[in-house]
Amino acid sequence: MHPEVVRSEPGACPLCGMALEPRAPTAAEEASPELVDMSRRFWLSLVLTLPLFLAAMAEMLPGEPLRQALAGRALAWVYAGYLRRSARLESSGPRPRESARRR
Repeated sequence: MHPEVVRSEPGACPLCGMALEPRAPTAAEEASPELVDMSRRFWLSLVLTLPLFLAAMAEMLPGEPLRQALAGRALAWVYAGYLRRSARLESSGPRPRESARRR
């Protein structure tokens, strides 16, 4: 992005933080530290998101496998936390729009 920044090795731009690209691309495959970092972030976020996604969509699966997998007390604990959060969000109500507040 900044043509005035020239480095002999790969790294980050000191002005904006973007990855520096070589001036002349080569045909050789190189290990990209940026690709390694993004792959690590992707797999970590997938591992952390998948249980939440499955819990949210469990009621839509035929046979309700979450209800069968969890004991009655554990399922009640999960639903109690969900209902408490839902009630808190509903009690806050919709926020007035900016134009209504100015009047």
